[in-house]
Formats: sequence, C-alpha cells, structure tokens
Amino acid sequence: MEGVRWPEAGTWWPDDVDVEHLRARSDVIGGGNGVWVIRSGAAARDFAGH
Repeated sequence: MEGVRWPEAGTWWPDDVDVEHLRARSDVIGGGNGVWVIRSGAAARDFAGH
C-alpha cells in the first residue's frame, strides 16, 4: 500500500481496518490539510484485524 494517499475527511474504511494503526504508518502531506500518504513497507494486512 506504499504511496496510497487518503484524506481523513470522507474516507470510509471497512470495520476491520485499524485507522489509528494506519495513521501511525502514514505521514501527513500537503501542509496539514488532512491528507495522508502511507509510508514504505506498509502492507494491507498491516491494517486489518488489530
């Protein structure tokens, strides 16, 4: 999932996605406007089932 950008407002994640863990593996971009990008090494399985 490296490089995937996701806006905090308006993104609807499946119930099994741990959004706090996703934030921990992402960086805010664009001057803090609520858009995140997933850092290198993060896989989809990293965010499910926590």
